[in-house]
Amino acid sequence: MLKATEEEIEEVREYFEWQAPDLEVAFMQKVYSEAVLNTRHDVWDIHTNRNAGGSSRAGQTSTLRSNSLIWTLL
Repeated sequence: MLKATEEEIEEVREYFEWQAPDLEVAFMQKVYSEAVLNTRHDVWDIHTNRNAGGSSRAGQTSTLRSNSLIWTLL
């Protein structure tokens, strides 16, 4: 896990909630960061209250990762 500021965490959480308003963040952490052509790209591991199929099940989460602009469902 990489260190992230409170501002980074809040910014990523707000963006995620805007993109997926029906999901609730259960856990999130910054896992990777690199600079490409002077632009920083961060990868976040975000677990939600639902599995990837969309149904809620106790104990299961879906994982979304992002670079600085794009969310990809694994």
